[in-house]
Amino acid sequence: PAKTYDNGKCELTGCLNYSKTCQELCNENILDKDDRCCEGWNVSNCSKPPIASTFCPTGYVRVHGQCQDACTANLASPICPEGCTPTTNDQRPFHCKCKSGFELAEDGLTCREKVVCNEEEKKKCHESEICTILDTKPVCTCAEGLQRLNGVCTDKCTTKCDHKFAKCVIIDRYERCSCIYPLSKTSKGDQMCTLEFYSYILVFQTNDTEPYTSSFCDKKLPDITSALKVVFGRELLKVETVSCKNEFVLRLVFENKQHPAVLRRMSNCQYPQGDVCIFPPKLNVKATSLKAIEEEDLCAGILHGLFNISDASSECTKEEDNYTIRCKEGFTAYDEVKSGRLTRWSCKAKDLLTSSSTESIPPGTVSTQAGSRETTTSTNLEDPCISIPCFNNGHCKKGPNNTYLCECKKGFSGERCERNAGRKLEAQVVAVITFSIAMQLSLRWMYGLA
Repeated sequence: PAKTYDNGKCELTGCLNYSKTCQELCNENILDKDDRCCEGWNVSNCSKPPIASTFCPTGYVRVHGQCQDACTANLASPICPEGCTPTTNDQRPFHCKCKSGFELAEDGLTCREKVVCNEEEKKKCHESEICTILDTKPVCTCAEGLQRLNGVCTDKCTTKCDHKFAKCVIIDRYERCSCIYPLSKTSKGDQMCTLEFYSYILVFQTNDTEPYTSSFCDKKLPDITSALKVVFGRELLKVETVSCKNEFVLRLVFENKQHPAVLRRMSNCQYPQGDVCIFPPKLNVKATSLKAIEEEDLCAGILHGLFNISDASSECTKEEDNYTIRCKEGFTAYDEVKSGRLTRWSCKAKDLLTSSSTESIPPGTVSTQAGSRETTTSTNLEDPCISIPCFNNGHCKKGPNNTYLCECKKGFSGERCERNAGRKLEAQVVAVITFSIAMQLSLRWMYGLA
């Protein structure tokens, strides 16, 4: 604009705004509004400009017969209210300054609200931190997956999760208890981690010429997910990449077990085009690469690693749709934990149980048996619930001085939920254990549960 209104008076800006040339000012018929630059231009005939050396270009004004940038001449305030800086190594005569929380736009004259940190602001952050803009100000925060403890960003998680199949994770820089995959919180909304969902493996190659790099795989995943949502509908909860080297190996997670006819939707190739299967909206797959979708064998991979199944004491088996971590011959099963389609038993060697009496173990000491994957200690454990002392899926809560509390499910009673009440209870039975965790094995023998 040729003018700006400031503090009750009009200020000329035509010659200050160097984003427009003298030619543009002439064409817009505003040259006659500010005569400090572009001298000699005829607004009635802009096609015939004067010789360049005879006039000051925009951004400059004539001072004592010489062209001087408006900033040095102290005349730039109408267009740079926060001040300005003359430039020497730039094609522009000067840059405007911006107030805190704002940064200079590409035109060198206008300011915009900051959304990212500049390089100088990034250098002020520690290598484990990232610079972000918060309320227009640069702030150093911990990177994703880290939290600040004692002034340092760390991936250490300190929260002890109540449920056996939950772990502490850092999300949005705060600690949370999250179920260990493939377990998840139940659809009923309680806090239990269970094996509810069904996972399947899908393998194919896309009709792309790019190599299967990590960036290519990450770039293609949104298109793949969108197409699979169209194929399988709402029951498809999640699509995860298992591997991506010469082909895509994907895990498809469903809410319910899928009928074989549903699983054949991919291989049936509803929209073929030559040797390519088209899956809307934007997925093209090589028809010959499509393999039959198979249910994932959780025993072979995820559960084996999750529970550190050893060849000596336990094994994973599948019966119909249910998985069991059971004890091998020569080991005694105890502490059954049911979590949806998953049942897990802890295992102890029979010979060690019969050769030593648990009554002789000093108070506050936990005896370690082969296959239990526990450690022997002469000091009190920090969490007495770690051994899952409550039977029949009772919920263990930590108490003071190595005590714990068992909240029994309906239909069960006893200090450790070891008795079937024979009738449906109207409320939970709660018992407080006031003795040491070292006496747990004695209780097992007492009730014939070892």
